[in-house]
Amino acid sequence: MASTLDFLKLTDRYELKARLLPALLAVLVGAPGAAAVLSSAQLGWLTNLLTGGGLATVCPVALAYFASAAGRRYERKIWPRWPYDSPTNRWLNPNDATCSQQQKELWYAAIRETTGIDIPRVAAKGDQEELGRVINDAVRALRTFFRGKEGHGLLATHNEDYGFARNLAGMWLVWLPLSISSVVAAWLSYVVEGTGLSWGVMATAILLVCLILLRALPGYVRQRADRYAESFFGMLPRVMSHP
Repeated sequence: MASTLDFLKLTDRYELKARLLPALLAVLVGAPGAAAVLSSAQLGWLTNLLTGGGLATVCPVALAYFASAAGRRYERKIWPRWPYDSPTNRWLNPNDATCSQQQKELWYAAIRETTGIDIPRVAAKGDQEELGRVINDAVRALRTFFRGKEGHGLLATHNEDYGFARNLAGMWLVWLPLSISSVVAAWLSYVVEGTGLSWGVMATAILLVCLILLRALPGYVRQRADRYAESFFGMLPRVMSHP
């Protein structure tokens, strides 16, 4: 337990909220089934194994990195040309109709003054591949520039929200099979071993929530990405007025 607390103290907010939390939620959906099985068996050695030998620290770290990798994979499923078709990049493309041309011109001027990158000049040449690279360079430069600036708090929060949604969605290959296995294990334990009925009911309820999430998460990830993009470009006026 002490090693786990030390890990949490050394971990920043993004790591906890966007990586570790979705990973833990993905694993915990199997808790009712595991509890039903363990209640009918003497498996104290398992608890000792998980709390000893540094595994209490290694497991959260491994889960956090796995959630991040799964989220990145899911990200590329939603936006196949990532990062060029992500909201922050797409909204800057002159051919995208999400935002008005007048708004884009204001962004282009702020980006040119802040980073030296001139998006309209590259767009006029008609090379779409180069334009995509230049826009991505501008987004990366701005992301670095915004760090530590006043007013960065909301952008950081929306970044955490997006990371949480993306990583939780990416972990569906963990939490959906686990929730199904939990239902099977909980009800089998109830029928065969006479364990508590509540575990089966709880496992079934969690499975229903998982099925709802499976359908809702793609839209939620896109919505969180849009909110991040809004906060991202909302930083430009603040930076220009307070250089």
